[in-house]
Amino acid sequence: MTLSDARKILGLNPDENTRPHLHELENARERIAELVKTSPNPTLADRYRKGLEEFDQALALIREHLEGPPAFVTGVTRHESGIGPPAFIEQDGAPGMNDAVRGP
Repeated sequence: MTLSDARKILGLNPDENTRPHLHELENARERIAELVKTSPNPTLADRYRKGLEEFDQALALIREHLEGPPAFVTGVTRHESGIGPPAFIEQDGAPGMNDAVRGP
């Protein structure tokens, strides 16, 4: 299941912030679970149970997405002052951008 599938199952828009909806989604999950328990016949109970399993998978994926590790940007260094464009790394004594700025 993709994150897009999970959002669709839970009735969320693709670009919608899910965090504010977690409480109401948990309440909806409990209502579906209650339908499984109180269904008038085994056929309906099975349908509700399948829906509950799909709902649980989608909700778990959304939670995992919200709790995932933060993304980090690495590999970019700044000038010693911390201001300005990223520094260029010169290798093997070859002239670099810093030489062009400093002049001969």
